[in-house]
Amino acid sequence: VFLMSPLSVSTYLANMPNMFDCVIFDEASQIFACDALGSIYRGKQCIIIGDDKQMPPSNFFMAQLDDNSGTDEELEYDLESILDKAMATFETIALKWHYRSRSEELITFSNNAFYSDKLITVPTPRIHSTGFGVDFYYDPMGRYNTQTRTNIFEASKVAKMVIDHYKNSDKSLGVVAFSSSQADEIQRELDKLIKDDPSLKKYFQEDIDEPFFIKKLYRVIKEIELSSLFVMHITRMENSCKDSAH
Repeated sequence: VFLMSPLSVSTYLANMPNMFDCVIFDEASQIFACDALGSIYRGKQCIIIGDDKQMPPSNFFMAQLDDNSGTDEELEYDLESILDKAMATFETIALKWHYRSRSEELITFSNNAFYSDKLITVPTPRIHSTGFGVDFYYDPMGRYNTQTRTNIFEASKVAKMVIDHYKNSDKSLGVVAFSSSQADEIQRELDKLIKDDPSLKKYFQEDIDEPFFIKKLYRVIKEIELSSLFVMHITRMENSCKDSAH
């Protein structure tokens, strides 16, 4: 039994057809079809497992220059996942049980919007409380700056929420922003709070099992944290009277 990524298979294993009795792709929605060919070539049969409602393959490893290019956008590649290719050709079987969420609130929206309420979920044994499931916070002062591509008011609020979290909880925390610019803005606001009160540094140590992070969405696709703040803009643009959703 080999447990390897598709690219590792192509790099390190012999170029030999029918090397494996069966090749299984898990999380196939995350695998570019072109990357999967080497593994398929080496197998007698192939099982492709994935969810086409989840995020498409990430350009993270193909777009390293994005960090230094001065832009928030992922480089676009017109490439499909191996799951997309397989679903267009072969019959599919759907798994309906969802068991990974401690609170039904974490899957309710996706179940309704993407799965037509066909997922079978496990009822939550406890009622909703702040910090358990999904909480929504609205900042009426938020304004999206189209030039800097940031929302300073929102970033300031999130930074304060991070501090409040650590003062009242011992759970790990991650902040997920929908752009690098906003992630950086949140970090700047948090740095200001720490500068004003150096005692806050104890909450942001790196040498622990689950250190605090602020990251762009694509960088946490495969990471699991106990608590997360998802930062998204439903606000007004500066110098505009029109509402805008980001």
